[in-house]
Amino acid sequence: MLLEARDLVKRFGGLTAVSGMDLAVAPGTIVGLIGPNGSGKTTLFNLVSGLYRLDGGTVLFKGQDVTGLSPHRIARLGLGRTFQIPALFRKMTVEENLWVPAIDEPWQAVRRRAAEWLDLFRLTPLRAEPAEVLSGGQQKLLELARALMRDPDLLLLDECTAGVQPAMVAELLEAIRRLRDRGKAFVIIEHNMEVIQDLCEQIVVMHEGRAIARGDLAAVKQDAAVVEAYLGR
Repeated sequence: MLLEARDLVKRFGGLTAVSGMDLAVAPGTIVGLIGPNGSGKTTLFNLVSGLYRLDGGTVLFKGQDVTGLSPHRIARLGLGRTFQIPALFRKMTVEENLWVPAIDEPWQAVRRRAAEWLDLFRLTPLRAEPAEVLSGGQQKLLELARALMRDPDLLLLDECTAGVQPAMVAELLEAIRRLRDRGKAFVIIEHNMEVIQDLCEQIVVMHEGRAIARGDLAAVKQDAAVVEAYLGR
């Protein structure tokens, strides 16, 4: 397995946000992570990527125990992520945002790779503009492009299609498929079930900090625990 998260626990005071959560991701697969708001999905991403410290459990990435490592050390091992609200350098240009994560690499290679991602996500005409002038959807695309600059093996995408124009969503999904075919793996938090159905081989449903169902979309939609979590008793 590329990623193995075992029995993860995270508490905030008296609130247990993640409780005994397991997640396994194989190379070259796309896993969808769904669940009602507040079910712990983004907290799980923060635990796996090292942004939050675990209160219990273990995270293995590429066979290495990364529990307790800082986010930048985990990122350098090959894990990239995006955020529900893009975390960009807003005063820096679009192009400069892409240079930052690869600043220690050969300069010409960095510029060439940045140009490729800008072209793929149709951001080239905006490359000299500050990131703060981009639309919400464009900011999400820029953040994904930045996450790809270090050629990660696994990407955690937090609602990457929210606010993106439909035509660009189709191209974005096709780009994700091509990256998957090259061996990259993804875990995607997404509320658009069409995106989940189109992309994901496996779906994990979270509720109250734990997984209540796993399988394809047809199976989880019929699961009584999933129906109750979304619609109530």
